[in-house]
Amino acid sequence: MNLSCPCFVAFDADGNLVLSDLGNHHIQVRRYIDGSLLRIIGRKGARDGQFDHPHGIAFDRLGHLVVADSFNHRVQVFRYTDGSHVQTIGSKGDGAGQLLYPCDVAIDSDGNIVVHDGWLNGRIQVFQMSDGAHIKSLCCRGNSDGELKGSGCLAFDDECNLIVSDSDNSRIQVLRYSDGQHLRTIGRYGTGNGQFCLPRGIVFHSSGTLVVADGANHRVQVLRYKDGAHLRSIGSEGCGISQLRNPYGIAIDGDGRIVVCEPYNSRLQVMP
Repeated sequence: MNLSCPCFVAFDADGNLVLSDLGNHHIQVRRYIDGSLLRIIGRKGARDGQFDHPHGIAFDRLGHLVVADSFNHRVQVFRYTDGSHVQTIGSKGDGAGQLLYPCDVAIDSDGNIVVHDGWLNGRIQVFQMSDGAHIKSLCCRGNSDGELKGSGCLAFDDECNLIVSDSDNSRIQVLRYSDGQHLRTIGRYGTGNGQFCLPRGIVFHSSGTLVVADGANHRVQVLRYKDGAHLRSIGSEGCGISQLRNPYGIAIDGDGRIVVCEPYNSRLQVMP
């Protein structure tokens, strides 16, 4: 089966690619070495185990696959080994524990689920993995420090601070995870080095770099995390090899190469 708007990508414990295939409304697992399809999780629908425009994906230490089921306004948890549905978290709304088009998910050091609920609600929400109970909400909608606007993605740094791509504000924010306090901002709107236009996927690398899918600038930027200094840019607008069109989710393979989702080109590229 071909890809149709692959949106987010992660690696499983065996080094296989796990993709949220937005256009096909399911999750694909593919062998990384040759891209061959291994299995599919879910299909289009609103029942448990079904999806409507799945977005961000994450794994926990217990073998769960967590998926932001965006247009169903919820997060779903699966047992990855067999794709069986474990639980559904959230419902449509703007109250505590409710979601509106969740964009991305991450797992904190305690195994809780962190959800980027920023598209319309402008916030981050945290839920217990065990029972889906709402723990806390961080941020609010806006364009000041510590506020979010639009969709975006999540990552943790090596001090357990939360890194958030704040797409409609064209910046990256670093927040103290315990209370959401704004620590610093990386980048601003623009086309220059270290500037962004609709940034999406982010990865914090152990080398001390931050890798950002700079969506509407059609490139990936690599920054020095400690001060946001620009190190290099990868790609240019287009559909050719090594060109990018609105890159979205990204991941880093075991050799340090950058795997980039291109929804509008319906492909993944591996970049040096």
